[in-house]
Amino acid sequence: MDGTSVNQVVNYIQSAFDYRGVRVNIQHPFELQKYWSYSIKLELDRFEDAGVRNDLWLPSVRTPSGRQWDLQRSQLLHLLYWHGGRPTCYYKWTSPDGRRIIAAGCHYGHEFDAGRNYTLADIIADAKRTVDSLYEYTFYSCAEEVGADV
Repeated sequence: MDGTSVNQVVNYIQSAFDYRGVRVNIQHPFELQKYWSYSIKLELDRFEDAGVRNDLWLPSVRTPSGRQWDLQRSQLLHLLYWHGGRPTCYYKWTSPDGRRIIAAGCHYGHEFDAGRNYTLADIIADAKRTVDSLYEYTFYSCAEEVGADV
């Protein structure tokens, strides 16, 4: 696992690594064995196409349970490979210097995951497949000078 760091905190694993210029985060609480999750973090300025940047910057809606985003509105997110077939989480923020950043991901708590014992290597392989699928549909700049410290 080149470039992969794994931190084990009491009852929790968190792993992060860069793959093809994309930051990948993996989480796994021990008490919920099947509930692994992973997300990819994308800086929108690294996409050349303004249409892609706009597609990924979803409007938020306030609900009684908090802020939510309509993931159905992003065509690109639904084209990507995800465990379970679709993204199940999304966050967005603006950095102090004005860069728009999103994180999108999925979890492993689906009915079809019952009885499966996933390993960190399984989750890393799925996350890499998601990043690979990103490059099938669009260009994402890997330039180190663009937001390397985010």
